[in-house]
Order: sequence, then C-alpha cells, then structure tokens
Amino acid sequence: MEHPSRATRYASGAYVVYPAALEENTTVWFAFDVERELWEGLLAIREGEDRARLVGVPLWTYGLHLDDVVEYIESGEGAAVASRVVEPSDNRTFRVTYPDLRPGDDDDRWRQLLIDMEPWDCWFDVLGPGYLAISAPAATVEAVERYLDHGAGAGDFLYESGDSPA
Repeated sequence: MEHPSRATRYASGAYVVYPAALEENTTVWFAFDVERELWEGLLAIREGEDRARLVGVPLWTYGLHLDDVVEYIESGEGAAVASRVVEPSDNRTFRVTYPDLRPGDDDDRWRQLLIDMEPWDCWFDVLGPGYLAISAPAATVEAVERYLDHGAGAGDFLYESGDSPA
C-alpha cells in the first residue's frame, strides 16, 4: 500500500505542503502486517547511501513519525526497505477515523479538523474523508491529545496514537 501524497496543513486560509516533502526523492517501504504481507510506502529524502528522512505521515505503520531518519537496505527489486529508526524526531503521530462514514458519503469533517488544528502546527496525510494521519510537533502534542480526547469523548471520531497498536 503506497500513499505517495505529500503531507499538508491548513495555514492562514489555505492548504500548504510540508516544505521538505517538496524535496522527496525516494519511497521507503515498511512491513506493517507481516502475516498478510502488507507494506506502507512513505515519501522520504535520502541522506546517504543507507539512510533517509521521512517526509510523509504514516497511516498504518506504528512507531514512525514525520522527520524520523531510518536506515534501509535495497531489496532485490531496488526498493528501499526500512530496517530501523536511527534518529527519531520529536514529532508524534495520531490517526483519526470517522467510523460512521459509508462509502461514497460526501463528508468534509476532516477538513474542519485540519482547520481546528491550525494553531498546533500539525501536518496531515488524508487517505479519504474517513481516515487521516496527523503529525504533531513536540511543543503541541499535549494540546493535540486534549483536543483529540475531547472529540473522541463527544463521539465526533475515534483516534489512536501511532506509537503502538491499541
């Protein structure tokens, strides 16, 4: 599963792309479900022959965050396959779902979420109106968690931390 979209955020009335994502030059692959052979490809910037900085927000893989530096090996097909995080960033990943959405629903609650979170300098990867990943910088993680706790408590959405499976 590859989601080569660039991380974005809402700022000053417009959507903007994560500046480093404009410099991406590779996709790094992570096995996130070995039994079912599911992989996630994240945009990255090579930083040497075996390291890359992630410039995408993980939608499925736990323990990864925007701006982490990972070590990788090249597969027989030439793909960069991550082996480990070598320089963790201070960012934290969260994932939000709207479980009441049905396929084809025209729903833009996710857009309002981006707007609401503008003050906290979060970056997003949106898979669709019902599922998105959020990267929060260290300075605003607590505020983001309070906001997400409140929204989940009100039944607006479900969320999880990208640190480890629930």
